[in-house]
Amino acid sequence: EKCEHSEAGAEVHLPWLGNLSGGMTYFHNFVKDLIEWHRRFDGRYHPVNISRAKIYGHEDFINWKSPKDIFEVKYNNTVCYAKNKSGDRLEDGKFIPFRPRYLTNLSFEVNYKIFEILYHIRWVSERFTGPANTKREEPYHLEDLTLALKKRLWEVETKLRWEWHNLNDEEYMLIH
Repeated sequence: EKCEHSEAGAEVHLPWLGNLSGGMTYFHNFVKDLIEWHRRFDGRYHPVNISRAKIYGHEDFINWKSPKDIFEVKYNNTVCYAKNKSGDRLEDGKFIPFRPRYLTNLSFEVNYKIFEILYHIRWVSERFTGPANTKREEPYHLEDLTLALKKRLWEVETKLRWEWHNLNDEEYMLIH
């Protein structure tokens, strides 16, 4: 793969009842010889070379951390348009398979003395499963929970952590 990448962004930090920050970054990629995985008729995946692709969009975030860093809320959202620009009459201008257009994360973290709690929610929009953009994977959302106990022993920070992923038992498929 070869890629021309550009991005521009802005970020602001405000001391508002702790620390409030937010930002936005626009990105643009023009990729040559992009390798993607496509599903064959038998359900197996095989690599496919997309001669040219244009991937562009923006990433936004807002974070707030309370005074003394006890509570934190993080939100980020990515809007991505991944388009086939190969010149192929059937696929040019179509979305590249398995690339969600919207990806949103929201997390809440409590960090108090020896206790740490993290609750994370992730939303993923529908994705096309083939180059013709006729079949789709359904959107999904995941919820994760992490509980931890931390203690400094001598000069070493230790942590005992329990993690539960996909609390809502959502069925989904990941293709990278």
